[in-house]
Amino acid sequence: MTFLTLGISLFILYFLLGAKWIGKAWIVYLILLPGFVLVNGILTGTGLESPIVNYNSETFIGVRFLTIPIEDFFYGFELIIWNLYFFKKLKKEEKINDNDENIILKST
Repeated sequence: MTFLTLGISLFILYFLLGAKWIGKAWIVYLILLPGFVLVNGILTGTGLESPIVNYNSETFIGVRFLTIPIEDFFYGFELIIWNLYFFKKLKKEEKINDNDENIILKST
């Protein structure tokens, strides 16, 4: 299911919302990956006697990196791309609002 939602998200962002920066989002994800692996690894039991978070083995494909289900990497990327999209969208709206305020201030 995670792979499907990521595919749908990529399609929506690139083709429907025009997020042409989506290819560059991998760079951001690669920068965040060490922290993700550290925290998610600890939560799923890397270096611990028992994991803090348990996954039902029937709900993922069973492939793990250390103790992290591989789906978590795709889910993490999906979270990052949507955060980037909304950050960029809100930043653009903020610039538009700032320009409107400058126009009003100049005309008074």
